[in-house]
Amino acid sequence: MSKSSITSAPPADMKIPSKIAMISDPWRWSLGALIALVCIFCVAEFWILAEKKKSLLAESQERLREQASVLIEQTNHIISDLLKISAMHELPESLRFRSPEELRNHFFRISHSLVKIAGAYDQIRILDPAGHELLRVNKGANNSVIVVPDKDLQNKSDRYYYKDTLPLDPDQVLFSRLDLNIEQGKIEQPHKPMLRLSQKIVDHKGQLVGIAVINFLAKTLFDEMDNYDQKCNTHTYLADEHGFWLHGPDPADDFAFMWPGKEERAVVRRIPALAPAFAGAKSGEIVCKEGFFVFRRVRPCGLSCGMC
Repeated sequence: MSKSSITSAPPADMKIPSKIAMISDPWRWSLGALIALVCIFCVAEFWILAEKKKSLLAESQERLREQASVLIEQTNHIISDLLKISAMHELPESLRFRSPEELRNHFFRISHSLVKIAGAYDQIRILDPAGHELLRVNKGANNSVIVVPDKDLQNKSDRYYYKDTLPLDPDQVLFSRLDLNIEQGKIEQPHKPMLRLSQKIVDHKGQLVGIAVINFLAKTLFDEMDNYDQKCNTHTYLADEHGFWLHGPDPADDFAFMWPGKEERAVVRRIPALAPAFAGAKSGEIVCKEGFFVFRRVRPCGLSCGMC
């Protein structure tokens, strides 16, 4: 930055774009959080515009609250839909798992409706207790619903969202780590950022029947963040608790943890001063050579959600 730009105050009506980075951690058990970082302006501008710090800080915090509200609303909708799948044990006694065909028809009827209405669900599945897909529908073109034939069903017993759901109580919901979708053991191309919510299905005796899983297309969330940016003149980013970009300033850095040897792309490797934002604090401010940051941690499904 030139000396003149450091010493000269900008016009009073000048718009100062903010940079927001929302950082999620792998949601262990039924707990989840996001950390939002707002880079209000670069350090040189910060010292020039110190008198505007208070108002800009309040503006940034309000933007974080709005972004968090979008996330909370979205995840609450997914939880509600997941319950429609996992609550099949609440069917009348005469219908409860009387035959695999009844289970299949009930699942397809519900999932078809959810995919058509939600539009952001890539897959809805039921895994058996051993982790093999029993039933699965995929989202097709124009929100069409594709029933996956039995021969194409896969075993997911090695996936962490299956393993981490097993120890949960039936009334708890697992939020998976937000990562790239994997099919047949390989990262799907083109990349599909995916968030999975899963819950046990138990029968009237409390015995495990299966696990319901909804794959939510995280690009939907990213698009909402980007639309908000255009409206508010901000830049919203998302990263995980380890400091890896999920939706960052450079797409080449996104989901770098999915490939070995890309640790240098972590946020904290590039901007070490942001480490406190990943250390568990609920909120705070960080001033470093890269800028003035404000961050805040938020639970994905809201503090009022009994499953979190």
